[in-house]
Amino acid sequence: MKNLSIKRYVLNLFMMMIMMVSLSSCEVIGTIFEGGVIIGIIIAVIVIGIIFWLFRKMSS
Repeated sequence: MKNLSIKRYVLNLFMMMIMMVSLSSCEVIGTIFEGGVIIGIIIAVIVIGIIFWLFRKMSS
C-alpha cells in the first residue's frame, strides 16, 4: 500500500513539473510572437514610408 502511495506521489510530482515547464514555454513563445508582431509593424511602416517616398520622388 505504501508503495502505491509513493508511486502516486512521484507521478503527481512529475505531472506538475511537466505542466510547469510547458506553461513557461508557452509564455516564452507568446513573448516571442509579441516581439514578432511589433517588429512586423515597424518593418511594414518602413516599407510603406519608402514606397511613399519613391512615389513622391518619381512624381516631382
